[in-house]
Parts: sequence; structure tokens; C-alpha cells
Amino acid sequence: MQIFYPYSSQIYTHSFPGDDPNDCPREVSKADAIKMKCNSAQFPDKYGHYRESKFTQIKHHWFWKINFIFERLNITKNFNGYVVFIEEDYYLLPDSLHFIEKMRKFTNNDSKCVYSLGLREFEIDPLKTDVAVVFDGIPYHSHIISKQFWNTFKKYFEKFCYYDDCNFDVTFVGVCQRYMNPKPYSIFPLIPRVYHFGDHGAHENKDDRFGTYSKVKKDLLTLEKYLFPNQLIKEERPYLTNVDEWGGFSDPRDKAFCMSLAKS
Repeated sequence: MQIFYPYSSQIYTHSFPGDDPNDCPREVSKADAIKMKCNSAQFPDKYGHYRESKFTQIKHHWFWKINFIFERLNITKNFNGYVVFIEEDYYLLPDSLHFIEKMRKFTNNDSKCVYSLGLREFEIDPLKTDVAVVFDGIPYHSHIISKQFWNTFKKYFEKFCYYDDCNFDVTFVGVCQRYMNPKPYSIFPLIPRVYHFGDHGAHENKDDRFGTYSKVKKDLLTLEKYLFPNQLIKEERPYLTNVDEWGGFSDPRDKAFCMSLAKS
């Protein structure tokens, strides 16, 4: 089933939540913005920049999607299992679902756990395809959460919507690690089960967008006979990553709209 975000800037081309003609230019100073009387001139982000809808909608879209799936979509709103959040440019290895089930059993379906499929960052060792990393923090990608976790996370919607970062993943991790109580943790495969074809993300523009494809083919040849492990071996990482706010989400209109997505 496909679902479509109804508030895209492609639809709202000349009004909020897209770009309003009276929005402040991104780089204008606060003093000049106030003189211009542009929208939300008093509210640049922590780096002195004003909103750009092509970035704010990244967070709005994700928040609408997760609310829609857990709260309003008939086929899933009463579903009490786990939901895997991956992006359209992710490639899953053949045993990804198998590994998720192994991690769930390994943690006894702990409602404080955010599961992940990892992400290829370093050279891989095929002899470690059975290693599961238990991490005190939350990784930035391929989150897998339960309805029970979602019900706890809902208490922190305002923290999410007021977090000055237009990236949904950074915001999610920041809220989990800074504010949630009890603090969640995560588990993910040391040898990743997901590859990101769009290597450089929404904030970079490089020619070799699909360079990872060659890595996938090479890694699959190396890993194939080691996939689908029978048991998992635990490796602990007790340290937390520092989660900064990267800006781009300080406009009161964005904060209010974000909160409205949880109520509509």
C-alpha cells in the first residue's frame, strides 16, 4: 500500500508549509529580516538562518507518516507489532527480516529497545555476521519500533516538534537520548543488513549518488554463505553519541504545524 503526504511543498508551492512569498531569505540577518517584515523574522534558527521548506518538510513528512501508520491507517492502527522504517534508496540484505526476529528474541521484545539494521560504514568481516551490537544510544537509520515504544514516544511530541533540527532522524535520536525516561537503547547487526544507495543524503549533491551499488555486489559475494545466523553473539557499546541540533526548524509555524500532525 502506498500512502501520500498531503502537505508536500510540491502542492503548497506559494504558501506554508511550502515557501510563502513573504518568507525570509535563508541567509538574511535578523535585523534586516525585521526591517523587511518577512514571516517569522524574530525566529531564525540557532545558526541565524531562516526556514527552507525543502528541508523542513523532511521532518514534517516523517512525523506525518509515523502518526498516520500508528494512529490512523485502518490496516495498522490496531497492529501491536513492529514497524520497520526504511527509505526508498535503501537496499536490504536477504536475511534482514531473519536478523530482526533474532534481535527481538535476543532482547525478549524489550519495549525500551529501538532496533536497527545497521549501515555499512567500515570494512566488513564475514565471520562476524552473527554479532549483534547492544548500544546505549540510538543509531540514525533504519529504525524498527514497536507500538508499545510508540505509545511512550508520544509523550515527547512537543520535544520532537520544538527540536531545532529539520532532520527527522537526528531529532528522533536527540529526543530519545536527551528526554525519554526510561532511556531507550538499541541493538543492530555489526555487519549491516541495509545499504544506503543515496550515499550523500538530502544535504549534499554529488555526481556519484549510486556508488554503493558496487559495494553491495562485492559484499554479497563475500557474505552470502554467512547470512542467516542461527544464534547471535552480543557486543556492547556503552557510550552515547553527542546529538547536536543542526538548525532549520525554529519557525513557530513549523512547530505548530508539526504538533498539529499528531492531532489531525
